Amino acid sequence: VGTAPTVEDDDPKAPMMTTVKRRPDSRYLLCSDGLTHMVDNNRIATILKNTPNNKNAVNKLVAASFSAGAADNISIILF
Repeated sequence: VGTAPTVEDDDPKAPMMTTVKRRPDSRYLLCSDGLTHMVDNNRIATILKNTPNNKNAVNKLVAASFSAGAADNISIILF
């Protein structure tokens, strides 16, 4: 992650990392800023809520980013 060979914990640009206990009734979205800078959290949540199939949801999220101008690459993992 990032462009430097290493990332220090106190670097403000360091990625945020956390561990969560997975719940069987939940979905998890990992994505790049190509999505989050173009599509607001409410719109992302609405797409996920209204699209239970993960493949279709990812396609709709990518389409939403493109519709908003897609200023960066878009990476999405949804499980």
